[in-house]
Amino acid sequence: MGESKIHYRHAPLIEAIFELFVVNSRWTDSSIQNLDRQFSTEFGGKHEQLQGNNIEIKLTPNGPLVEHKPQVQTYRRWREDRQQLVQYSSAMCAFNALRPYSHFVDYLPSIERLFRAYLNETRPESVLFLGQRYINHITLPSRDTPPWDYFTVYPRLPDTEIPGIFGIQIQTARLSHGQVVMNLTRMGQQQPAYSLDIYARTEDRPGLATAWDALVPWLDEAHVKVKQCFEFGLQPKAQEMLGREEV
Repeated sequence: MGESKIHYRHAPLIEAIFELFVVNSRWTDSSIQNLDRQFSTEFGGKHEQLQGNNIEIKLTPNGPLVEHKPQVQTYRRWREDRQQLVQYSSAMCAFNALRPYSHFVDYLPSIERLFRAYLNETRPESVLFLGQRYINHITLPSRDTPPWDYFTVYPRLPDTEIPGIFGIQIQTARLSHGQVVMNLTRMGQQQPAYSLDIYARTEDRPGLATAWDALVPWLDEAHVKVKQCFEFGLQPKAQEMLGREEV
């Protein structure tokens, strides 16, 4: 018999992000057109150009040092159903999968196509870091529901009023060249809704080659660790509420 898999009938995942940041890419004025030609059919919905501040903060013996670097333009292309999008710039590329999310293996071919195309086009010097982020929104039965009955990382507080705003961040796992961090945050005052944000990330400059075959083992390992951390973060009451079942 094969190994059973965990399934949630009411999966709380609203977005999964798979990102690749690089060092010294050979981005040119034609890079955006070359990448658009490869993805405009599959991602033929809304497309946009974003421009933001590029700020790097370094910790020095004399305190934090803020460096302002040239602004980076990021290009986004959405699928027509707005359930997936790709992003690319001179510094990174990313694949976003929004709800309804199916399974990691379903998106892996699209992630591979994006990463391969981006690396072939930009020929970067090295990998800065890889990231895999899963954002879950979980609403508890009522405002009076003790969150520690649903989340293992939420500290059990005295019998007083539950805080309106609460956030906690912990490192939940180590993996090759990096770690997994879990953030649990209450989303506003009125609704008993929480964001469970699980982020697997390599260390900076992990020494991975700028080739898909060198990156995919880390992506596979990170996905396994993220699933384990999600299970770890939920109390049995939360698992039951979300319809956990083995299939």
